[in-house]
Amino acid sequence: MNLVGNALKFTSQGAITVSVEVVSGPDNRFKTKAQQEVTLQFSVEDTGIGIPSDQIDSIFDEFQQAEVSTARNYGGSGLGLNICE
Repeated sequence: MNLVGNALKFTSQGAITVSVEVVSGPDNRFKTKAQQEVTLQFSVEDTGIGIPSDQIDSIFDEFQQAEVSTARNYGGSGLGLNICE
């Protein structure tokens, strides 16, 4: 929900694509719950305002926001993507 929420927040027009991929699936040879876990990878692509290339590596850090000015257009605590990670 945080990934999609961020995409909606920063995309006033255009498109948002959400995809889910099975990274590893259950091994049905085993009967315990732990051995039947599935790992999913969620991805969100949008046509929003983008992220400056020098800030890409830090977007999942807590309290990090790409726009830090006091007159910024988008509010929030900077925890949405950190929670996703």
